Amino acid sequence: MMLSKLSILKGLQIIFISLLAVKLTTTYYSNISLNNAIRNTSLKILKDDHNIDIDPLDRSPTLTPSKSKLAIFNPHKNQGKKPFVIASDLKTCNNIVKDMIEEYPGVNYADASISIGLCLGMINFFNSGVGGGGFATLYDYESKQSKFYDFREAAPSKWNNDIHNLTKIGGLSIATPGELKGFATLFETHGSGKITFKQIINPIVKLGREGFVVEEVLGATLEKYVDILEALNMENPDFNIKNWEFIYSDFENRKPLKKGDTMYRKAFADTLEYIGDHGVDEAFYSRDSPLVQKMVRFIQKNDGILDLEDFEKYEVVRGDALEYNLGDNFFGKRVITSSGSSSGFSLISGLKIMNTCGLSGKKIGNDMEPKTTFQLIETMKWMGSARTRLGDYFFNESSNINDYPERISSVYLNDEWTDNACKVLNDPSMKTLEDVLDYDPKFIHSQAHGTSHYSIMDDRGNAIALTTTVNLLCGSLLHDPETGMIFNNEMDDFSSPYSEPNSFGLLSSEYNVPEPFKRPLSSMAPTIVVDELGRVEIVIGASGGSRITTSIFQALIRLLFYKMPLLETISYPRFHHQLMPDVLEIESYKLVGNQTIGILQDTNGYETIESVGKAVLNGIHRTDKNDIHAVGDYWRKRCSGDIILV
Repeated sequence: MMLSKLSILKGLQIIFISLLAVKLTTTYYSNISLNNAIRNTSLKILKDDHNIDIDPLDRSPTLTPSKSKLAIFNPHKNQGKKPFVIASDLKTCNNIVKDMIEEYPGVNYADASISIGLCLGMINFFNSGVGGGGFATLYDYESKQSKFYDFREAAPSKWNNDIHNLTKIGGLSIATPGELKGFATLFETHGSGKITFKQIINPIVKLGREGFVVEEVLGATLEKYVDILEALNMENPDFNIKNWEFIYSDFENRKPLKKGDTMYRKAFADTLEYIGDHGVDEAFYSRDSPLVQKMVRFIQKNDGILDLEDFEKYEVVRGDALEYNLGDNFFGKRVITSSGSSSGFSLISGLKIMNTCGLSGKKIGNDMEPKTTFQLIETMKWMGSARTRLGDYFFNESSNINDYPERISSVYLNDEWTDNACKVLNDPSMKTLEDVLDYDPKFIHSQAHGTSHYSIMDDRGNAIALTTTVNLLCGSLLHDPETGMIFNNEMDDFSSPYSEPNSFGLLSSEYNVPEPFKRPLSSMAPTIVVDELGRVEIVIGASGGSRITTSIFQALIRLLFYKMPLLETISYPRFHHQLMPDVLEIESYKLVGNQTIGILQDTNGYETIESVGKAVLNGIHRTDKNDIHAVGDYWRKRCSGDIILV
C-alpha cells in the first residue's frame, strides 16, 4: 500500500516536472519569438522611418493661400524706407535678424545669413546645424557680381572603400562639417563690418540657455523620432539614448517635449559661446582646439573615422556661380545658381530646354494646362538624366571648381542635348518615352535628403540664397551631450561602389563614389534671378532631398513663364519626376483634378503616385510693379516670409 502511494506521488511529480518543463520551454521560445519580433520591428523602423518625412505634420498644398502668408513691400507706400527681406523656416529666426538690424545699423545680407543659419541649427536641429554643411549663391548689387561658395561636408581622409561601408546611422556616416567654415568665409568676405561674429552668435547662445518654445514642426519631428531613437537603443547596445535627454519632458517614461513646451540646449550654447570667443578657425578647425578633440573622441567612440586632420584640412571652395541668360523673350534676365557638388547644372539644363522649346519658346502658358504640364514633366526627366553626370570633380589638388569636365559641359553648354529634349517636348502625340534609357542617363541616381533653405535680400539690393543640411532628420542620430553637437550623416549621400545594376542595367554613379576629402553630390541649387537693370528679381531655393531641384525649376517656370504670383507659386501643388524611378509624383490628386490626372496617365503615359509635400520653397520676388514679395512655405513646413523696414 505504501509502495503504491509512493508510486502515485512519484508519477505526479514526473507529470508536474514535465508540465513545468513544457511551460518553461514554451515561455523561453515565446520570449525568443517576442524578442525577435521586437528586434524586427526596430530594424524596420530604423530602415524605413529614418528619412526626411515629418509624418505627424500636415504638409498639404493649397489653391487658396491666405494673404496673411504674403509679406509685401510697396515702394510708393513706404517712401523713405528700404526693405530688408527674409524668407526662412522660422519666424523666430527672422525676428532675431530684425533685432540685429535695429541694434547694429548697417548690417547686411551676409551678416543676416549667418544669424538665420545658426538660429535654425539651434531650434530646427533635425534639419541643419553646424554639424552639417551646404551651399550659398550671392549677388552684389553695387558691383553687379555673383559668387558661389561650396561648404558641403567632405569625406574622411581615412575613408577606404575596401574597408568601410556606407551607412546612415552612427559615426561612420559622419563627414567633416563645413557649415561654420562657410559662415566664417561669408562673414570675412562679404560681411558689413558693423557687427562682430561673436555679436551675431550671442542671441543664439541666449536661445539655448534661456530656452525656446517648441513649435509645431519641431514638436511633430520629436513625436516621430522618439520611436526611432528607441528602436536604435534596442538594436545597438553601444547607443546611449540618454545622450538625447534634452528632447524629453519625461525621459524615464520616454515622453518627448511637445508643441508649446520649452526646450533648452545649454551644452550647445556653451559650444557656440566658445566659438564666438576664440573664432571659427581656432575653435572648430584646429587640431589643437579642445572642442575639436572632444568631437573627434565622441565620433570615434561611435565607430567613426573622422580625425583631427579632417577638421584642420577642411576648406570652403569658392567658385564662379553658374549664369544663364534667358535671352530676348525675358529681356536678358540672368539666372544665377550653384556649381560644384550641387545640382545647379541640372537646373540650368532644364531652364535651357524650356526656354528653347517649351511653349514654343514664348513667355506664355498656365499651370496645369495639358501641353505646358507635359513639357514641364518631360524637362524634369531630362534634368534627372543630367544629374547622373554630376559629382564632385574638384576634390583633388589638380582640379578646379571652375573647370567643368566634359561630361557636365556636354549637357550644360551643348545645344545637341537641348535639341534632343525638344524633339520630345514638341512631339504632337505628347507621349513620354517608354524606355528610361532613351533619356541617356549614365548611372543610377544617388538619393539626396533633407535640408533648410533661406532667401535674403538686404536694403542695398544684395542677395543670398543659402541651403544647408545635416542630411536625414537628426543626421547620424548621434548627439554629443558634452558639446551639444548633432552630427550629419552625409556619407549616405555618396553612391556605393559595390551596388548591383538596377532594372535598367545601370550601376551607381562612379562620379559620386566616396574618396578621401570628396564631397557627396547634392540636389541643392540656391538660385538668384537678376533683371535687365541688374536688380535682384528672384531669390529662391528649397529643401526636400531629390525634389529640391525640380521644385526650384517649377517655381521659376511659374514665376517667369506663367507670371504667377509668388504666393501661389509656392502654395500650389507641384509635380516631381527624377527619371529613376520612372514614376511621376503629384502632391494632391484632388487639387490637380481628375481631368488633368487622366491626361497625365492615359494621354502622356505616366505612372503616377500621390505624395505628401516634401520639398519646401522659401522665396523672394520683385514684381513687374516693383513691389517686393516674400513667402515662406507655410503649407509644408510653417515657414515665414518677412520684410523689415530700414
